[in-house]
Amino acid sequence: MCYMNKPFILNIMSFKNNYLNDSFLYVSPQIFGKILSIFILPVILVLVDKSTYGNIALLLGFQQVISTISSKGSRQTILKFYGIANSETRKKIIKYFNFVNLKRTGVILGIYLLINSFFDYEYSGVLILNFFLGVFFISYDSMIDSILVSTHKAKQNSLVNIILGVLTPLFLLLLLNIIPTVEIYFISLNLAYFLKILLTRFYTSQVQDSGTETIDILEIKKFSQNMLSINLSQKLIKWSDRIILGIFIGQNSLAEYHAIIQLVLALEFVTNGLTTALKPLVFNNKKSNKSNQDLLNDILKLILLITIMGIALRDNLGTAILPEEYWDFLDLVPFIAISIFITSLFKLFTIFADKDSLEINHIKNSLITTILNIFLCLIGLQLFGIIGIIFGSIFSGIIRFIYLLKDKNFKNIPKINFTPIVKLVVSLVILEIVSEFLSYSGAVTLRWFFGSFLSIYIGSVVLKLRTFTSELF
Repeated sequence: MCYMNKPFILNIMSFKNNYLNDSFLYVSPQIFGKILSIFILPVILVLVDKSTYGNIALLLGFQQVISTISSKGSRQTILKFYGIANSETRKKIIKYFNFVNLKRTGVILGIYLLINSFFDYEYSGVLILNFFLGVFFISYDSMIDSILVSTHKAKQNSLVNIILGVLTPLFLLLLLNIIPTVEIYFISLNLAYFLKILLTRFYTSQVQDSGTETIDILEIKKFSQNMLSINLSQKLIKWSDRIILGIFIGQNSLAEYHAIIQLVLALEFVTNGLTTALKPLVFNNKKSNKSNQDLLNDILKLILLITIMGIALRDNLGTAILPEEYWDFLDLVPFIAISIFITSLFKLFTIFADKDSLEINHIKNSLITTILNIFLCLIGLQLFGIIGIIFGSIFSGIIRFIYLLKDKNFKNIPKINFTPIVKLVVSLVILEIVSEFLSYSGAVTLRWFFGSFLSIYIGSVVLKLRTFTSELF
């Protein structure tokens, strides 16, 4: 590898990242888009029938899994290497992932057409075209979006994601109001992604500065293959519940389940933004491991606070947003939130593991836990119904996290401060017990009061994050 000259080092070292600022820029557009999506959700549920909405949820699950295969871990790979790479290496990275995306999307499309020649799935040519075009767009967007992150273009990244968050519900409302079909739903998504990609390309073309390191393309391929394993495992665990429900139960139940999940996804988007902001700091930070560990514990506290707040206010918010026919599924919110929290824990610790070593065995971990997740979800569905699927995801997520901690190459494992975690969980349990003995109005009032207290606590934790800055190499 080539080394940076002294003036370049001094220039970069003078630039400090504030974690609070960066995380706000990465979190806010996702939350903004999710809030818009939640507001239009009741309208969407009126425009399309349950069967159509369930079919959309099923296809979205398959699309997310396939796009993960097509992207081959491009996002994490670019976040790790692109910022320090010289201009020639950057060109090789982009060329490699563009080729991988086109090849894999085309091959999977060919496999589908071959299978469909024997088994007619009754999907129209327009839907199939837009489905796989969406696969390509999602994979490509993942790559160029991470370029903005790795080159510290947080403001530009925030802007393009806000635009996606606005355009997606706008196109859905306009087009589904005219033709409420599955085809129109995916056309709307593609239009939003296409416009976002155009603007992102404009911003990435303006990136002038580059690192000085020459990175072997074999090292990039090896790391991206590892990231593919972990990403595919995460997507399968995340979407296996809806795929299994759609195949074995039916579209109507899937529609109700998918609608409830939309209320909880704000937690996942917060986690994704916090994780995205953390990666450059951990990978390129010259500060001590203790500083990173303190930051990790504050992030975990923040995620747990938001999780508990969502669980506590599930009925208050859910009944205000969703039609009454969906209210029975609100009891699933606590378990879905727990599953997302466990996944968040795994994502955050994976950053520290990959900083520790490039030899973390993500492939074996992903293979074992993905098979375990699918098996447990199928068994859980047969024995306990929908709640069994969620418990299957929770258990497999715990096993995946433990497996990561036990990896022999993960030596500097961050320590978790369990004291605030235990206090928060106990307070939630007390709230749930007391609420059972109150009238409906009394329980609602108590939950709002509890939520107000948590919001103040959340604000104090968020403000503390501004103390974390990093000087980048």
